[in-house]
Amino acid sequence: MTSCKSSNRSSGFTLLETIITIGVLSFLTLVMYATIVSLGYRMRLELSSGGSYLKPGSKSELNQQIIVDGVNRLLLEVSRNIRNASKVDIKTGELSLQFPDGSTLKYSLNSDGTIVRSKGTQRSIMVEGVDEFNVSNDANNSNLITIEIKVSMKEKGNKTFYRTFQ
Repeated sequence: MTSCKSSNRSSGFTLLETIITIGVLSFLTLVMYATIVSLGYRMRLELSSGGSYLKPGSKSELNQQIIVDGVNRLLLEVSRNIRNASKVDIKTGELSLQFPDGSTLKYSLNSDGTIVRSKGTQRSIMVEGVDEFNVSNDANNSNLITIEIKVSMKEKGNKTFYRTFQ
């Protein structure tokens, strides 16, 4: 006599096993992708062991180009903001701009060698690895503002960036 019971020896995977496997593989793929992206950024910047800024003596050529690009971007932003400002205040190592809407924007050099942009309570790092940030008025013409940024670079030596605004 034959039995009507079905056999539990079916081949294949259950839906739950398949979903768990796909989930685990997706998680591992995301972790691998994030690690690869993170390694790419670490290779671009040689971070010092003491903090998250670039050490003046350990910059590779790519890091030097990142600093030059940051300084150029900062000078472009400052030139745009000076034209729109209603009042400009200059102190040692600091430039404050007041706008017609009442907002204030400040660029200053921190003790760790970073130029920081402050707008209200928001602060953002503009350039890292800076030695000096000087802002001055021309003695003959008070409308001329000169910004001088000095950076020490390993392969290129000391580099100074000047920009005069009116």
